[in-house]
Amino acid sequence: MTTTGVGAVITEVEPESIGSELSVAPGDKIISINGNPISDLIDYRFFIADEFLEIEVEKLDGEIWVLEIEKDVDEDIGLAFENPVFDQIKSCRNKCIFCFVDQMPPNMRKSLYVKDDDYRLSFLQGNFITLTNLREADIQRIITLKLSPLYVSVHTVDEQVRNIALANPKGAIGLKILDRLLAADIQIHTQVVLVPGFNDGEILQKTINELVTRHPGILSLAIVPVGLTKFRQGLESLRVFTHEEAEKILGMIEEKQQQCLGGIQTRFVFASDEFYLLARRPMPDYEAYEDYCQLENGVGLSSLFWHQAEEWLAINHGKIKEFDSLRKFIIITGKSGEKVLEPVVRQATSAANLQIELAVVENDWFGPLVTVTGLLTGADILKELKQWNLTGKIVVIPDILLRKDGEVFLDDLSIMDFKSLTAAPVLVAETSGDGLLNALFEEASIHDKADCGSGWQT
Repeated sequence: MTTTGVGAVITEVEPESIGSELSVAPGDKIISINGNPISDLIDYRFFIADEFLEIEVEKLDGEIWVLEIEKDVDEDIGLAFENPVFDQIKSCRNKCIFCFVDQMPPNMRKSLYVKDDDYRLSFLQGNFITLTNLREADIQRIITLKLSPLYVSVHTVDEQVRNIALANPKGAIGLKILDRLLAADIQIHTQVVLVPGFNDGEILQKTINELVTRHPGILSLAIVPVGLTKFRQGLESLRVFTHEEAEKILGMIEEKQQQCLGGIQTRFVFASDEFYLLARRPMPDYEAYEDYCQLENGVGLSSLFWHQAEEWLAINHGKIKEFDSLRKFIIITGKSGEKVLEPVVRQATSAANLQIELAVVENDWFGPLVTVTGLLTGADILKELKQWNLTGKIVVIPDILLRKDGEVFLDDLSIMDFKSLTAAPVLVAETSGDGLLNALFEEASIHDKADCGSGWQT
């Protein structure tokens, strides 16, 4: 007997766990728990909390096992899964005028073209959703299980403009559902993807003002500039913000932040780092981002990076020494990341016998308007490195560039193939201020030990 293939695919079984003792293995699938089919990680966590479990498992060979388990309430059984959603991901019914998926290059892996608009991924992973594809059963499940916080793309509170933004005549329905969820004590983080001449100006002002009135149900609002690639054939004509426009938007946001601090004791609305780069303005201080709740939107990433680096240098000051010979690194970055990395590089090179250079990579894959480091491809990095003398240098790859458990770049080039094509050693480092510095100094210390037999004194 075999099932239809629906189920929770297990990728890892913790050693000495209940699952391991019962011979559950990677590749097996959980079909039901106590007779309840499980469609996602939310179901799994809910049903697995019982003391007595009857779990239906489909083995790799198609055989069905029924496992009977007695355990403590909330005791884990040690399983990890391939995906947090075990059935079909709920897809987007909109065709937003600024949708990044519609601007993807052709012939990339299929997963990059998936337009998810799934409330479960919003709760589990912080994905932004529009609320336009929710069935009544979905709304009731969110409310009953208190799936909070959620992350919602509002874009504008003007119903007509939202319909146009989403290219969906029912786009405004999402705003009504938003209020239903707030009334049921579901907390929500929101975002606006801002488009010049479309939902900015007075429309943005109205959006901010109305969302502020919904605090504390609405926890925060991120304002993010539209991202445009070179693949917009057949799509609506859009442009990026100018320096002057970015300045004006930041002025509006910072004024509203001060008003909110005086009223609701939070800044509430935050501009992404891209706006400060566009306006050529200094980033706000570390404390200005409060709990850093919108990092995935690039809100406060730069300030957090600098703070992490400063703390690492302060804590590790006694460990840093002059290495016996010069250690040379080349850090890969996009144009936006250059200004973020420069002050950290200055601090690091002044602290020890290090030479650190920044290889600023032009994004030919997506187009020159895409400047963030996280969207660089292996092919573009290799093309940039051909212009460098790599003798005696180590190439540093931020781990944000790699997908599928750190194995491949966006263009499906594996890190193994990348290393074989690069005429220098390659170091993958965490994309954080402390993670980067730790990787650099540890690597330098390893080479120092190999060269002269003396280590990095701790």
